[in-house]
Amino acid sequence: MMENSYPNELVYSLKVFKSNCDVDFLKAMDIYRNNIVWQEKTPLQEIAWVAENSHRFQTSKPVLFGITLNNTIIGYAETAYIPKTKFITIDYLILDRKYNTHSAFYTFLMLIVEYFNCQKYDYDFIITEKLVKSPNGEGIEELDEFQLEGFKVINQLYIQPKLELNNTDSEQEAVLLLYQRNANSPYISKETYCNLVEALYFDYYYEWDSFFLKGENQKAENYNRLKENLEKIKVFLKDEEIELNGYPFKKISNETTIIPFKDNKRLKPWKALIFLILFCVVALGVVLALKKMNAEIIIVCFIFVLLLFVWLAFIALSDERALAILEKIPFVSKIFEQLK
Repeated sequence: MMENSYPNELVYSLKVFKSNCDVDFLKAMDIYRNNIVWQEKTPLQEIAWVAENSHRFQTSKPVLFGITLNNTIIGYAETAYIPKTKFITIDYLILDRKYNTHSAFYTFLMLIVEYFNCQKYDYDFIITEKLVKSPNGEGIEELDEFQLEGFKVINQLYIQPKLELNNTDSEQEAVLLLYQRNANSPYISKETYCNLVEALYFDYYYEWDSFFLKGENQKAENYNRLKENLEKIKVFLKDEEIELNGYPFKKISNETTIIPFKDNKRLKPWKALIFLILFCVVALGVVLALKKMNAEIIIVCFIFVLLLFVWLAFIALSDERALAILEKIPFVSKIFEQLK
């Protein structure tokens, strides 16, 4: 059991579940049942079976966690290690609503990562999938939580597989978030993305489902459905490199973006040049006015140089926020209207 203590006698501990008879596991299942949306729900009887039989998996290694706060179970996480492609998937990370704070989320996530590091797992990525079509906005909020901890949204189509035969709505478009161990690249290759999705589908989902599907016909149907989803994703891929945290993400149906679009482009150089010229004209006018007032030339030069440096610093930071400030100036806003 791993612990992380904080001031005010708050002690977080991580627990690995290896038995479905564990009292803490049953409490974690209550939290899971009471906080998971039905479109993302894996049947509880399947999770209970995996808790006892994780050693029977061949292509993936499921690890089920609970987190305690001062010896009280407050959350549940379902993860798996995929050795072939060297990544860890976080299938669920759920906290009881009354304990669902960013500090608790951060601690739970970091304790899970620390566990895999201490156990010497050889991984390059950690991924998690999120539905973002939730009407109450929970999907977007969870994206923000993971992004605060270094995960990046893969700007590409992903389809969450059906979680059980009768839960048709669980199969829908979603997004994958990626954490890179010892790297911070803004892109991944198309080939890497396809390998990750294929391993997630067949080394994890398919193997999990195979323990519960009845007969070869159901297994074949499940395999073909996963294969069909994978082909849809491959057809949708156009570029050799896929942007991470690249917005907007457009769905295959070409509907509106499912992630808010934020344009952080800098001012174009010619706009910056126009403002620099305007500033110089204004600054020169100030200098001449001061000179007529018989101000000392040294003071005049000092004021001019100081204002010039301030302006150049402002231009250097001229992103969306600086642009918004400039456009609030009456005279400047009129110029912007002409430039646009």
